[in-house]
Amino acid sequence: MKGRCSAADRLERLPVTRYHKFVIAIIYVSWISASMNMTGTNYNLPLVSRYFDFDTIQSSYLSSAGFLGMMFGSLVAGYLADRIGRKRVTYLFMLLWMIGGVGSGMAVNIPMVLCCRCISGFGLGAMTPVLSSYISEIIPSKLRGKYITGYMMWGGAGTIAACLITMLSANNIGYSEQIYTFPYFCAFLLKRFMKTFVPISE
Repeated sequence: MKGRCSAADRLERLPVTRYHKFVIAIIYVSWISASMNMTGTNYNLPLVSRYFDFDTIQSSYLSSAGFLGMMFGSLVAGYLADRIGRKRVTYLFMLLWMIGGVGSGMAVNIPMVLCCRCISGFGLGAMTPVLSSYISEIIPSKLRGKYITGYMMWGGAGTIAACLITMLSANNIGYSEQIYTFPYFCAFLLKRFMKTFVPISE
């Protein structure tokens, strides 16, 4: 029938409310924390290498382990998000990321720290596209580019924050405390507010 419109067309006409901005803010802060955790490892690489007595080759493995995990995490994230929903996938990979981050700070040997960095990277690699697609679902197309660009920009802000934290506190608290306090903060924040305020995306 002429004049009828789809649910998608109706969603496009909805304004961006304070609720949308609140959800986006939670995603942004979570992404900042994730970026801080991942890049903080590289900024702390001299401390880690000295702590474990790594040579140059072993240090390069540590620097690359997280990105290896990110590659595999991003490969499976889209499929799982379509199968079980973006909110559930975010919970799952947020948990993996937190376990990997905390494990990295508590690692006692080379295999353990490399494995934990891969796990952390796997969770982060999956969260990155899933959260980005979630923004696309709740924001009208005319404003979508603005908010997704902001999402990526705040990831860069997390990288800068990790650099500053390392520069100001590395000699005082060491690499372990810096690495595994980031995931605790993000995991609590994201899980708490998504469970309460964010609808399930199937």
